[in-house]
Amino acid sequence: MSTQRGTDSTRHGRGVRAAALGLLGTVGVGCLSNEGIAPPHAELHFPIALALVDAEDDASDAPTHLVVANTNFDLAYNASTLVSFDLAALEASIAASCAGRDGGECALVPTETGESARDLGRVRVVPTTGLLESEALIGSYAEGIALGSNDRTLYVPVRGEGDITRVQIAAGGALDCGGTTGLRTRCAASARESSRDEAASRGETLPIEMLDLVAGPLSDFGSTSVGDYVVTSHRTGDVSVFIADTPGGPLELVDVASYGSVQFETLAFDPVGRRFLLPTANGGIVSRGSLTLDEGTGDLRTTSFARTGAYVISGLDSGTGTPRLRQVVPDVRPARAAIGGALLVAINPPALISVHVEPNDPTYAIDAVMPLGVSPMRAVVGDLAGHPIAVVSCYGSRDVYVYEVDTHELLAVIRGFSGPFDLAIDVERERLYVDDFRVSVVHVVDLAPLRGCLELSAAPATEPACAPRSIGMIGIPTSVEELR
Repeated sequence: MSTQRGTDSTRHGRGVRAAALGLLGTVGVGCLSNEGIAPPHAELHFPIALALVDAEDDASDAPTHLVVANTNFDLAYNASTLVSFDLAALEASIAASCAGRDGGECALVPTETGESARDLGRVRVVPTTGLLESEALIGSYAEGIALGSNDRTLYVPVRGEGDITRVQIAAGGALDCGGTTGLRTRCAASARESSRDEAASRGETLPIEMLDLVAGPLSDFGSTSVGDYVVTSHRTGDVSVFIADTPGGPLELVDVASYGSVQFETLAFDPVGRRFLLPTANGGIVSRGSLTLDEGTGDLRTTSFARTGAYVISGLDSGTGTPRLRQVVPDVRPARAAIGGALLVAINPPALISVHVEPNDPTYAIDAVMPLGVSPMRAVVGDLAGHPIAVVSCYGSRDVYVYEVDTHELLAVIRGFSGPFDLAIDVERERLYVDDFRVSVVHVVDLAPLRGCLELSAAPATEPACAPRSIGMIGIPTSVEELR
């Protein structure tokens, strides 16, 4: 089972999805700007989304860089940032400076921050040469990251600008969005704006509250074009479709579809069923949709989004409240994909729910309900020692849950976070990266102890010695009173 984020992350997005759900609330575009000072160099400021990228032109698919999207949540600065970190430099610094310390006590920072090596209470600050690869200034309130079909384009929904920013990943991991060159670049207007002409000709406008997106090749839907599609979900219950004639090329809004009074936070793409899945935040259903291309004309601007119904969850006990869903993670393994298998992250009840589609019936049948902590946010899945695992962040209870997907066994609850949000699994290094929104750091968690126990069938993987542990973090923890 490959590492996934809602779909196969080596192809579809692709997405490292991270809306500031509940935290950021409903706000318009006009009030998400600040004409003041630029953000500090190479620092994290309310990180919201993570993406692992392979920036080397070789046969290996191992990630070389971790890209972090910051939100500028408090509008303290006149921009937000997208930061690319070198994973080899990160690993070397952890080995040299964090051994024998709890990961929450070892803060690795790029030398470009100007920080000196020192102790701040229990936290050791470790300036690290080569950790920062590149940094791009983008609009405030980035909401996520999706990787394009060429694996070298990052699509970032920026709510402060009401549009999608396109950032190219150069060989070596540098970020390029048409601005100045060097370690820090400010993205040019051409990389931050999409064309609206085609949609406007049909009387359609881009909805507000863009919260998530997925991207992929148009060939997913039978097109012979080499271009990309980008599909976004909106809290308003809308879906928008953008087309790029070439991977990473300018985006054009070509269609907007409304599902009515539902509220969307995230969406996923099922590459086997070729359908988009949109869980509702105000009801226990998962809406479906697909793209329709007119290959007869060869005009990609006629691409449209088709609503194809919804899955209702059969037998879900949400107590006295309304069922609320946060995320869908399609299971792309052949046996599970054949029956529409998926994992649902539910807010109410707080649980990771394994489901499959009943034959000839538009319902999700429940296989298992796996309890979670308070306010589940994101789930990622991956393979560890031949075992499919699901890792779920719980913002409210400040912990991360690890389940075995097939046995539904709770393997570990990882604590020591302040506000875990987005996640990324690096299978090759046996690392889990956790962005800690409340204190503006990214934790590095070692999965090797858990892998070792999973390989020994006689040793229960729930033993304390098997628990994944934090071994370091990027950034210096900075608390904000309102988020404590």
